Amino acid sequence: MTTNDPLVGRGSDGVDILPGAVRTQLKSADLGRHLASFYRTQAEQLAVATAFIRLGLEQGELCLYFADDNAPDAVREYFEAAGIDVQAREQAGQLRIESATETYLEDGFDADETLQAFERAVDDSMEAGYDGVRVLGENTWSFEVDGAFDRVLDFEVSFDERCRDVPVTALCQYSLARFDDATIGKAIQTHEQILYRGTLCENPYYVPPEEYFERDGPRQNSWLMLEQLQELAQSRQDIEAREQRLSVINRVLRHNIRNDMSVLLGHLELLVENDHVDDVGADSVEAATDVAEEFLDLAEKARYVERTLDEFDPQRLDVTELIDRVAERTEANAPNVTVQIDAPTTATVSAEPDVQIALEELLTTAVAEADGERTLSVSARHDTPDRMVHIDVTGSQRLLPEGTRHAIEGDRETKLQHCEGLSVWIARWIVEMSRGSLLYDETQDGHRIRVSLPSPLADP
Repeated sequence: MTTNDPLVGRGSDGVDILPGAVRTQLKSADLGRHLASFYRTQAEQLAVATAFIRLGLEQGELCLYFADDNAPDAVREYFEAAGIDVQAREQAGQLRIESATETYLEDGFDADETLQAFERAVDDSMEAGYDGVRVLGENTWSFEVDGAFDRVLDFEVSFDERCRDVPVTALCQYSLARFDDATIGKAIQTHEQILYRGTLCENPYYVPPEEYFERDGPRQNSWLMLEQLQELAQSRQDIEAREQRLSVINRVLRHNIRNDMSVLLGHLELLVENDHVDDVGADSVEAATDVAEEFLDLAEKARYVERTLDEFDPQRLDVTELIDRVAERTEANAPNVTVQIDAPTTATVSAEPDVQIALEELLTTAVAEADGERTLSVSARHDTPDRMVHIDVTGSQRLLPEGTRHAIEGDRETKLQHCEGLSVWIARWIVEMSRGSLLYDETQDGHRIRVSLPSPLADP
């Protein structure tokens, strides 16, 4: 589905790019110091730039934007329309939007002087109390540099080398409509991470500075392609072999758990029905039954993950109906819990239908933390600039066990202490498949789980 909304970037494959979805990727990723964005349209370019700038402003960084293909005032207007208070940020000194030509070419291009100027800007920002420097540059200024593009390429590599040790994050912007294929091929080799079609990509063609200077320039594209073909083929074989092993082990373990636990539950039930245990033994039987049922639940969750979390098939979902269904099921399964709802009547999201399961898993985990009667609040609101709908689950008590919060806060799996740990991972996987994000934090009113999902771009 596409749109004529000026705040949504149309990707080179015709798919719309939402700044909020790009910002979610950037926020959750381990960003390098030196990235590049490759784009075909102005809307695509500025959608990515908006996400990059907003994240820097939120993180307390000094943000510098060097405009060339776009006039500085045009960039300001776009950022304002996307919800950034440009005037206030500029007056505060946190945001500067300037001409790239004046920055790089006023006295002729001098790579060493430009690098030193960046290093001084970083030092000044640290003294001013900023947490870092975020730089965006429209690289069409390089057309005015005397000599071959390799002069600019050498500057890119030198910047890549120096920025490793300073708190700077730079995004170089290359128009695929303005730069030729040979130049783009060289530029790709100088950036460890790439933003293309709204997706953050680890760059397999990246050439580290030390290797670049040792080779006295970029590699030939044909050599890179052959190397990459071999590496991709080997990686694919390794992944297929690993997935085959995991699939076999998963099926065997799940089958054994389901069958063995069913047998165990049957024997436990017979013990109780035939009065073969006293009161003390009844407590032990009840505890054993709880463990067996938890194992069965774990096996079913593993089965669900294997069968369903493979393909992305987003659909338009009514947020109010979604929350109503989740609240009804939660209250039915936990009579001691009341779910209060505050959701707009017209909000919709573009997400996997299984997002209902994600919300149910989160609320089920929150219910398990309840001690006695408990009230949970579920609310939703639409963030217009980011084109995201935020669904908040709040409560006065802790919503997630400490051992499960890593599934939201971290990017690596740790030991699952309880079945709830897998529940939170399932919720995260479903939300991320829908191009959304999860957040857990503490507010003035207590604890909050936020599920952010993209809204549809237009009515069907």
